[in-house]
Amino acid sequence: MVDAGDKRNIDGTYKTSMQSHEIIMCASGIRQEPVTDADELIEQLHLRAPRFTQMLTADDIRGGSYCDTYMAAMPVVPINYTGTAPVLIVGGQNDPATPLRWATKLRDEMGPNAVLLIYSGEGHGPVGESSCIDAVAADVLNGAELPAAGILCPPDYDTPPLSK
Repeated sequence: MVDAGDKRNIDGTYKTSMQSHEIIMCASGIRQEPVTDADELIEQLHLRAPRFTQMLTADDIRGGSYCDTYMAAMPVVPINYTGTAPVLIVGGQNDPATPLRWATKLRDEMGPNAVLLIYSGEGHGPVGESSCIDAVAADVLNGAELPAAGILCPPDYDTPPLSK
């Protein structure tokens, strides 16, 4: 269990997904802003998710971006896509990792050959969670034709949203 938690492979090497994620976020210009009232936020977190946040303190969330450890601030690189290939962008309404506004912005920047397919379920990465998403993606990959804009795909299984 310790090896799995430390991302240690059976051959003794380690996965670097956590470090890679941080570097990619920083190089992409995505920085964590300092929390304005860490004491109030931690109090709310402890009330709403006591088991998940029991070891978390205000000091853990008070600081700004960990990117300062790796590199100087970099602007987000604008997308300059001029191709004609069909581009399917999948975004989730309840994605905690990549907000729908990012998918919408990407669709806008990709031009007229891009369509945003929206997943209405919970979580990150709806492939395999929605037969609707899978079918649309398969159609695009197999036929190189985009669906109509405005399709909303539900999850195959109902997952109640987190209470607010």
